[in-house]
Amino acid sequence: MSLLPFLEDVFAKTFHASSTASRKQNCTPASPSSCICRDPYSGEVVFQRPYLSLDDAVEKVLKTQRAFKIWKSVPLGKRIAHIQKGCVYFEDHKAELAKEITKAMGKPLSQSLFEIEAGVSKMKQLCTQAPKALETEFPPSPDEGKTRYEVQRVPKGVIEVIAPWNYPVFTALNGVIPALLSGNAVVLKHETLPAVGEAFEKAFGTFRCASAGAPGSSVGGPTPVEGLVSHLLVNVETSSILAVERDEIKHRVFTGSVGGGRGVMQTVGERAQNTKLTSPFITCSLELGGCDSCYIARDADLETAVPFIVNIGRLHNSGQSCCNVKRLLVHSEVMKEVEAKLCDEFGKTVLGDPSDENTTIGPLYGGKERVRFLWDLLLDAKKKGAKKILVRGEDVTALDLKALRLKVLMASPGSEDAFFAPTIVMFESAPPTSSPSVPRLLQEESFGPLLPVVSVGGDEEAVAIANGTSFALTHSIWTTDSKRARRYVDAIEAGTVMVNWCNDVHPQIVWSGQRRSGNGQGAMGSEGFRVLTYPKSVILHDI
Repeated sequence: MSLLPFLEDVFAKTFHASSTASRKQNCTPASPSSCICRDPYSGEVVFQRPYLSLDDAVEKVLKTQRAFKIWKSVPLGKRIAHIQKGCVYFEDHKAELAKEITKAMGKPLSQSLFEIEAGVSKMKQLCTQAPKALETEFPPSPDEGKTRYEVQRVPKGVIEVIAPWNYPVFTALNGVIPALLSGNAVVLKHETLPAVGEAFEKAFGTFRCASAGAPGSSVGGPTPVEGLVSHLLVNVETSSILAVERDEIKHRVFTGSVGGGRGVMQTVGERAQNTKLTSPFITCSLELGGCDSCYIARDADLETAVPFIVNIGRLHNSGQSCCNVKRLLVHSEVMKEVEAKLCDEFGKTVLGDPSDENTTIGPLYGGKERVRFLWDLLLDAKKKGAKKILVRGEDVTALDLKALRLKVLMASPGSEDAFFAPTIVMFESAPPTSSPSVPRLLQEESFGPLLPVVSVGGDEEAVAIANGTSFALTHSIWTTDSKRARRYVDAIEAGTVMVNWCNDVHPQIVWSGQRRSGNGQGAMGSEGFRVLTYPKSVILHDI
């Protein structure tokens, strides 16, 4: 009798026990019992509800699994019709949902509304892509048709989608919609913006079948099936336990911080040691942070480039985007003109109540801790060679720290440090990556309206600086020379490279990150559907 199964079981139990204990130990303080969301402008509580217990969360997962068993047999055309019906829900409720987003995370109201409208457009676009992405492949026969091959795309099961606060509709739909179109069911963890999680459940969570449970049941019949999308209001610990211990969950989709991504990967590793599961080996899709660069070449159309880079590339959503411009590289020959245009655009910003239609910069999510993190980055840059500091277009380089702080940090009715005034930090050059004198602002992810601008001597230097961080989500170049654009694209290491565009996600192509920005398991595009399905090969011989 072999001892291997016994030893494997002992190792797995020991590993699981120790990793679970470690996870609990790392929850300091202990995972909270209630979800509490505060308006970052007023400080008022806008949502408060107890988290689901583990038992209640398991019941929701089981309900979603039951829905999956029916949904997986629904023809693709009917799935598309269900998604389109859900889009109508978002269109009908966009005004109140936009207000919920603005209250919960401080996004200016017009931008919250835009996110919902653009999100619906992305959902519809994914519906048009699904047939091609999910079609069966027919590799060529080796013997003139006697042996035929098929490679089908079959759904995995229950997909867990974990979405963050900054673009709550965009980041949720990136996983939810391709999962549903592929025949999966979804548990959605939207802890930081529960109103959006509940909206996805209401829009897509229930479908009707002619005969629930019958293979090939058509959508639109008399029998309602609930749980196709279930919003899970659970804390991190409960979510991790579900991922490690529940066989129903077959894939995790996570958008968030690098630290959060490590936690998700850890649970996938822990699950692999759980010998009680039928499917211990699952995959995950990680879209994490970025320190994205944008290069303005010497021949760029500055009249178009600078306003777009500032208002869409950097300051949209108050600078809180994984893929916005966090380092602006400018050819030295056009630096003077670019600086003047940057100051002009930054000077137009309006800070204030995000529900006011005139506001363009809202309070930062995370409150004073986030504001003070940006302040620390600014001080570090000042110590490490910043040539000039411009706050909303005004040169404040000569101010002492107390005066500078009064210019940069601003209060709201609910917090003494709620706003960080849009600030430009100018550098004559960037030190080598290995140098201790490299400002943190040029290496770390700065989530907020703080933009470092670096003068470069040419394309090669721009490429070296762009590739010189541990992040690789997106980079962009602005140029009128197609050959220069192609050389730059080919030299850049990132999930997405944009030419004369930035800070955008197009559903027609795969969205993924490399290095610390993700694990290359993409969302959207054809690849976004494939990672949420299993390939099933069929060999037909002499039939």
